[in-house]
Amino acid sequence: MDRDTVAKMAQNCNMKKESAQLAQEQSTHLYLCLLINDLTIRYGPVIRFASVVNVLDQAFDVVIPEFGIEKRVHADQMPLENIVYEEHNSSLQLYWSERDVISYLAERDDDEHLNKVKKFGDHYAQAEIESSGKIDEEKNVPKDEAEASEESVAKDKKFSITDSIQQSKSVAQDAPVFKGLRTSSDGKHHIQEIKELMTVPVIVTADIEKSPPVIKVYAVNPYAKK
Repeated sequence: MDRDTVAKMAQNCNMKKESAQLAQEQSTHLYLCLLINDLTIRYGPVIRFASVVNVLDQAFDVVIPEFGIEKRVHADQMPLENIVYEEHNSSLQLYWSERDVISYLAERDDDEHLNKVKKFGDHYAQAEIESSGKIDEEKNVPKDEAEASEESVAKDKKFSITDSIQQSKSVAQDAPVFKGLRTSSDGKHHIQEIKELMTVPVIVTADIEKSPPVIKVYAVNPYAKK
């Protein structure tokens, strides 16, 4: 084969390799979006821990290891009273209000996707309250009825799908652990300090209505009123 033929074959092989790699990345992204969307529908906003890798004057970058993604969290997408950037130690002082982030953004931007996320969260919280009430009622159920119920549950388990790790985390709804919190000397301001390499809870959302689907990450307000 002459040089031109070999060059064309090599170019074609490289193009196919790049296309295969791109297809794999897009497939992984699509699956992750579907997973996050499913978790959101079932259990409300997906909250996971992230590591801060970079701090800017109006944002900070985080890596979410369990999802394998890096995203930027913007200060203009938080219900803040003020924000102060300390360049000498590369830290960000967030002066939080008492508004929930998702509720705040859904109302401010009239964002259909965030409105859905909020709705799913409210629905799951209400379902948990109702479920808790049913558990209290079951304490007064006659023994024979309780045994029949247990047998029914045992049969259903044969057909149940084993929960994934991510499902288990969403079901647990563990309270987020926050670092760098303090109150101003006059007691009027709630402050969170963001520094590199610290761990922060974040909300991960996936808008699958867009093409391609978009993953966005938002901060969690440690002072939000429930």
